[in-house]
Amino acid sequence: MRIIIKINNAEAGARAFSVPDIENQFSKLHMTTLSDERKETADIRIIIHDPVTQFEPLLGFSIKSYLGGKPTLFNASKNSNIIFKITPELTETELTTLNNIETYGKRFTWLQETAHKLKFVKMNSDIFSSNLELIDSSMPKIVSEIVLSKTFNGKNKITDIAADLKENNPCNYKIDLNPNFYEYKIKRLLVDAALGMKAGKLWTGNFSATGGYIAVKQDGELVCYHIYNWNDFQNYLFNHTKIDYPDSSPNRCDFGRILTAEEVSETDGTFIKINFQIRFI
Repeated sequence: MRIIIKINNAEAGARAFSVPDIENQFSKLHMTTLSDERKETADIRIIIHDPVTQFEPLLGFSIKSYLGGKPTLFNASKNSNIIFKITPELTETELTTLNNIETYGKRFTWLQETAHKLKFVKMNSDIFSSNLELIDSSMPKIVSEIVLSKTFNGKNKITDIAADLKENNPCNYKIDLNPNFYEYKIKRLLVDAALGMKAGKLWTGNFSATGGYIAVKQDGELVCYHIYNWNDFQNYLFNHTKIDYPDSSPNRCDFGRILTAEEVSETDGTFIKINFQIRFI
């Protein structure tokens, strides 16, 4: 509990700080690094005793900690950028005006106030696009609509965005026959992101976190969502996540940058990058 208090009381915004009690424990366990060189989603492997089958499989669990801040479900990177075309095309004067607006949120406000719209073109990364299509052929389009809902409708909770997509039905599904198209597909996206899918690594559909999720609450209590409890697991992700804006530094996510047609291999037009990141609520 003393360690938990120290983590929660760390200076706001601090990326790194020292907790001697933890360092002593790591030393006793002969641990020298926190990162996994294999870059897998599973943070810990646990032998689980199944009282029904009597099996004792070794399963990997992904750990998400709420200590010190809300964790991400899907991390942003340059690979997770989405390219949109600005319509109507910006004039030279408008392009100069937009580039002089330093805050990206205000850039989007300006586009909305001047009746400009964004049309989905493609994912910045072919790998990310392929990963999304593996989940569902319509997923790149759905993810682009999720981002637009966040950008222009001010909605960031996944539950609200799913309701927005259901109402607007950008993929023209037969909503009157089955109203759960978007909710189901978004849950698939969340589960795959939780269990291994990333933007910059080719996704084969094989889960690296084969056990499920362990959430560390702010008071230190552990909550485990096992893949066996599939419905509870995906409902938890659906009800406890939101779309978040990532770091806008050009050296990191390159979010909000205005692009020429040449930069995106198009023949004409002006374009903008919007990044995709999912964070727990």
